[in-house]
Amino acid sequence: VIYQQDGWTLIVTLEVIWLVCTFAGINAALFINKQVYLKYDPPFLLVIVFIVSVIFTAAFELSIMVPSSNLFDLASWDDSPFLVMFGWFNWPLGIIALTLACSKPNKPLKQDK
Repeated sequence: VIYQQDGWTLIVTLEVIWLVCTFAGINAALFINKQVYLKYDPPFLLVIVFIVSVIFTAAFELSIMVPSSNLFDLASWDDSPFLVMFGWFNWPLGIIALTLACSKPNKPLKQDK
């Protein structure tokens, strides 16, 4: 079933929402990286962000499917759109955090003299 309203299909609208949530998740990961880089060891904290993201995704059974995918369940959007949007935000947050953690080496330890 395709829902239509004034020529816009629901799938196109969901694609736009998916893009906004994905962009917000990526920016959140970059913001966290920027904030922790000066004070702490970023790879360790970014891996923790990834692990928490995976736990939330599994615990709440969040959707990570693109709306145009055949595997996307439109009933999940009807049941709880905020959980679907949280999954679309949460998954890029975790993946980008893991990518940033793997791409930067640990800070060298200060040696006592």
